[in-house]
Amino acid sequence: MSKVSSQPLISVIIPFYNVEKYLAKCLNSVIKQDYRNLEILLINDGSTDSSSKIAMSYVKKDPRIKLIRSHNTDISTARNLGIKRATGEYLCFIDSDDYVTPNYVSTLYDLIQEYGTQLAITKHYIVYPQKTINASTGHKELLSVHDLLDKLLYDEDIDVSAWGKLYHKTLFKGIHYPESQIFEDAATTYKLFWAAKKIAVYSTPTYYYIRRPNSITTQNFSEKMFELIAATDQMIADITKWYPDLQKGCARRQMFARLSTLSQLTKEKHPQQHHIDSLMSYIHENRATILAD
Repeated sequence: MSKVSSQPLISVIIPFYNVEKYLAKCLNSVIKQDYRNLEILLINDGSTDSSSKIAMSYVKKDPRIKLIRSHNTDISTARNLGIKRATGEYLCFIDSDDYVTPNYVSTLYDLIQEYGTQLAITKHYIVYPQKTINASTGHKELLSVHDLLDKLLYDEDIDVSAWGKLYHKTLFKGIHYPESQIFEDAATTYKLFWAAKKIAVYSTPTYYYIRRPNSITTQNFSEKMFELIAATDQMIADITKWYPDLQKGCARRQMFARLSTLSQLTKEKHPQQHHIDSLMSYIHENRATILAD
């Protein structure tokens, strides 16, 4: 690793809201990064627990940390504010209830340097209460946006999460996280892939993703969960326009969005029948195409 003075500044954006049980572990993992030239932006999204006090204690501990107050809106607004206030050449995101390995930032930056890209991706551990999943193969490669999107459509080591990635700040020109949406990553990340054109990928995990009981994917159904379908359909419309040859993968991704939403809907005690009928109609009409792939 080169000296700090010769390293570009990297902005680490961490929105937080009522995560007093997790925030200290997250911040400890960030301030211990072996890549030292960091700007750490904590976006307080209106926390009402002790998260604000915890954040302030770290501001006093590390001069690289800046505390920015938002107004209890949503993670998209907080991320957009972080992007706007960031002064680094590169940006990365960390969710405040997750944590990272000491080489999280340096691994991503080294990938960008090695392959001459503006965007790099590493894999993540999935942390459950009783176990941690690591599916690393140690494989490293440079992918065109076409091949990366193909992998994304089939969930082959590529996902739409904002975290686990390092972005050159210029990629966000004209691209924002949609506010008031719960699947904001699905509506945004593929656009950043397209803007980057080529992406460095390393299958070794550097990020610990915590599966919490009250996360979006584990909580009870709400009408807003249909936003996954809307975000996916818009993504598919764009990808089909860019790469018509990816149509099979696009169909697979659209089916996945419906099956995922239906799975969430089954958690509802009294689901509305028209929701079930609509999803099942799509599944029946398109299942032959998917099964043939």
